[in-house]
Amino acid sequence: NCQTLNTNNNKIVMQEAFTNIKDKDGNNIPIGTFVSIAEKYEKVVDFDKKVIEKVIQHIIINSIKHDISINLSLESINNTAFIAWTKNKSIENKTIATAYAVAKNVDKFKFFADEIHKCGAKIIIKRFETKFIPLGNLKDFNLDYIRLARDYTCDICKDHSKQSFIESISDLAGLLNIKVLPENVKD
Repeated sequence: NCQTLNTNNNKIVMQEAFTNIKDKDGNNIPIGTFVSIAEKYEKVVDFDKKVIEKVIQHIIINSIKHDISINLSLESINNTAFIAWTKNKSIENKTIATAYAVAKNVDKFKFFADEIHKCGAKIIIKRFETKFIPLGNLKDFNLDYIRLARDYTCDICKDHSKQSFIESISDLAGLLNIKVLPENVKD
């Protein structure tokens, strides 16, 4: 898992759930390969459900209070039965589900986000880039978080235009009540 910390007090703000898949000999299978095969055999929605169930168990067993993000496949967020299942799980467990947005499916993502918000869950767009999702769409999605692509933060101390851009995104996100998380920030 990957954690995002508040730099003022080192408190965990968000944790990202990563999935490890092993073959029969105990060797790791790359997640991209596994998901591609799961999609081919129409099992990716079942896989996403299992991941959500495991995260919920982890939250309950460890009394987790911070947010945990889960990367979901496009096939899952486009599946109305999956959306209904996720809403029920969120209501049952009062926990958080998140989605990885893909710009080519803006309307479907918006529908997913609206449905998930109805039961109190939260939504994040991971690796946010304005070349794929215009800033104007942020208001329409009613997001809780955006995690910026690392290109925006890499070597930001040396690049005034990146600093200005991040300030603009931060100002807009503040107006929309969206928390902004950077990726891979160093120094």
